[in-house]
Amino acid sequence: MNIYRIDQKATLEVFKLLGVKVIYQNAQGQQKNCRAIIVIGAKHAPDAFYSMVTDRRTDISLLVKDVGRPRQGEFIYTKDEQYQIDRIIEDDGVVVTVSML
Repeated sequence: MNIYRIDQKATLEVFKLLGVKVIYQNAQGQQKNCRAIIVIGAKHAPDAFYSMVTDRRTDISLLVKDVGRPRQGEFIYTKDEQYQIDRIIEDDGVVVTVSML
């Protein structure tokens, strides 16, 4: 998503409209309420027209001002799901996108 580069005010509006309420928990156990954009997809192999789903993939975008720089093993909770952070996929200084285990 390159929507965050438009401008910070627009980014905040996008998170208000598309984001869901989550609880971010850092490695020290401190929790913070914030909004996140959750994208659930799939990994395919081979990367061709005829392919098979090999694994579920979930990416979550968070505002850096809310969570700082996430680390592997930290958690994000929604009202229905618990996600554990695997790695950072993208960090443009405004929005950080993480891949989940």
